[in-house]
Amino acid sequence: MHDPTERPNDEQLKLWEASIRTMHKSDVDLTDQIMNRIREQSTSNRNNERPEVKLARTGLIAVSVAAVLFLGLASSAYVSPSMAKALKEIPGASHIFAMTGDAGLRTADEQELLTRTALADSHNGLSIQAPEFMYDGTRLSIALKRQPDSGQTPQQSLIQSIQDVQLQIDGEPISTYAGANGDNTVDPMMIPGYDPDTLILELSDLRNQQGRPFPDQFQLTLQMKVSEAKQPFTMDLPVQKNTQHMLVATPNVQRQDKHIQFTVANMEFTPVTTNITTKIQLSGGQKIDLDTIMIEYDVVDDQGHKLSPLSGGSGYYEHDGSMITVDSRFAPLTDLPKSITIKPYRKLLEPSDPSQFQKEPNGDIKVEYLPELQVTIPLNR
Repeated sequence: MHDPTERPNDEQLKLWEASIRTMHKSDVDLTDQIMNRIREQSTSNRNNERPEVKLARTGLIAVSVAAVLFLGLASSAYVSPSMAKALKEIPGASHIFAMTGDAGLRTADEQELLTRTALADSHNGLSIQAPEFMYDGTRLSIALKRQPDSGQTPQQSLIQSIQDVQLQIDGEPISTYAGANGDNTVDPMMIPGYDPDTLILELSDLRNQQGRPFPDQFQLTLQMKVSEAKQPFTMDLPVQKNTQHMLVATPNVQRQDKHIQFTVANMEFTPVTTNITTKIQLSGGQKIDLDTIMIEYDVVDDQGHKLSPLSGGSGYYEHDGSMITVDSRFAPLTDLPKSITIKPYRKLLEPSDPSQFQKEPNGDIKVEYLPELQVTIPLNR
C-alpha cells in the first residue's frame, strides 16, 4: 500500500497520469496541466523544505489533482462515478475540503487549518463519517461522508437522504444562539461534495445579527436522520477555532441614493473566509421588497482583483421589515490590500415574470450597478 507521506516517484506519477487521462473525458483535456502542477509542487517542496522536514504533506501533491479536476468540471454538481472512484484511489483524495469549489476550504486543507477525525456512526449497514471539520471564527464547516456496506447502492445522494439535522453546543440547542427576539434561526446549510456520498454541512453564528457568538471552543453534537436507516446518526465534534488571527474592521460607512441607504457595517478577514456585514434600509420606512433583495455586491481590492463569492451567509429583517442585515462570504485575501471597494448591483428580474432573471446573450444574469452606493474602505496594513 502506498504511504501517503511519501513523495510520488516517476512510476507513481505515470500511473496517476494514466488514471487521470482515463477518467477525465471532456472537450478540454486538463491532464497535462494537472500533471505539471503535481511535478512543480513536488520539486518545489523538495527544494524549499527545511532539512528536518523530509516528508511532503499529502494535501499539497495528490489533492491538487482532485482540486484541479473539480474546477475543470464546473458544469456539473458532482464528478462522474468513474472519476469519483478513480479520485478515491489517489492518495489524499479523501480530503473533501480539498476537492470543493470553495477557495477558503481548499486553503484550510492546504494550511492544515482544520481538524481531521475518525468520527463516525453506523446503523443498518450504513456509516456516516465526519472526516474533517473547520471553524475559523466566521463559519463552521463539517465534511460528511456516507459509507454503505459492500454491495449496497443508495438510490439518493447523501443530501437527498438527510431528513432532519439537530445541533447542540455544549448541550444547549443551537436555537439559543439565535437571539432573544425569536425571529431568527441558526440554520445549517448543506453543500454538495465531490460525489453523491459526500457533502459539507456549514453554519455560522448570528453575532452580527443580534445573536450570540459561538465560543472559541465547544462540543458540537450533530444528530441527523437518514432515509436508509431507522435510527438517527449522532456524533460529538470537539470544535476549536483553527485560526488564531482574525482582522476585524467596523467601518459603518453609509451611502444613499433616492430610495436606498446602504451600510457596510462590519468586515472580518481570516485565512479561510472574508465575511462582510451590510445593511440595506429603504427610505420612508418602506418594507424590503423583492427588488431590494436582489441587491448584491462585488468585492474588489486596490489592484482590481475581485473576490469570489462563497456559498452560505444569512440575512435578518429588522425594524418591522424595513431593514435587512446580511452576512455575505467571499474567498480569503492572499495579502491584505490597502483598501477594499464594495460595488453594489441589482440582479434584474423579468418584468413579465418576476420568478425569472433577465439574461445576457451569453447566459449570465443581467445586472445593474448602483454607483451611488459604491464605497471604498481603507484597511490598516
